[in-house]
Amino acid sequence: MPNPTQRPLRIGDAPQPPRTVRRLAKPLTPAPGEWLQTAISRWAFDEYECSRRNLLDALGVSNLHPIEIQGLGVALRPETAETISAASGIPFLRLYAMTQSMRDRATWDEFKYVLREGYAFPFRERDLIDVPLFREVVHKWCPDCLRERPGVHEMMWRHPWLHICLKHARVLATTCSACGEQPRIPLGRTVQDWDPRLCPNRVHGAQCAELLSRAKSSHIEVGGLLYVTQGTAVGSVDS
Repeated sequence: MPNPTQRPLRIGDAPQPPRTVRRLAKPLTPAPGEWLQTAISRWAFDEYECSRRNLLDALGVSNLHPIEIQGLGVALRPETAETISAASGIPFLRLYAMTQSMRDRATWDEFKYVLREGYAFPFRERDLIDVPLFREVVHKWCPDCLRERPGVHEMMWRHPWLHICLKHARVLATTCSACGEQPRIPLGRTVQDWDPRLCPNRVHGAQCAELLSRAKSSHIEVGGLLYVTQGTAVGSVDS
């Protein structure tokens, strides 16, 4: 039962100070291009065999507002990145590279503006309304990429303008081949065990657990209109 005298968590609450966190016994190593949110789930499942909640506690961010925790894959406050870096050993800048703010300058600008003005945190993944940049709540993935790197979900897949994997010339999947639903990716301090290789959806009280690498999606012609258009979009963001 929660302590009735404990102050409720508020938007903008600071994480645990970096000097007070203990370095994790096992180093956490992101895969190239990996998204921070699913990386946390992968490390919890594969490296520590614990829940996301336990790993977030160990990373020193358990006292953040739940909405901010759900937005860790969108943007990080500097103090949050410093705390996670101190606990995990992951360099500060590499953590930023695991969020959308590293790719979209507008994401970071909007993030700083909202914190400065004291508005409600805008990066809630479940019910985004007013900011077009943050409306990408459908999780997308390339089945071939997940087959090659099991459990590694790429940060680029979260962007609204990315719909095709240029490496495999394949449309990104959005639904599980078994339950037929969009995967509801765990983002908060959940105690639910989730292997990022598998669909996390609950079906009749049990986890679906279908391999996401088995999802159906179309292949496209390399050099065709769709391929070239997607390549142009990626190139314009990189420039």
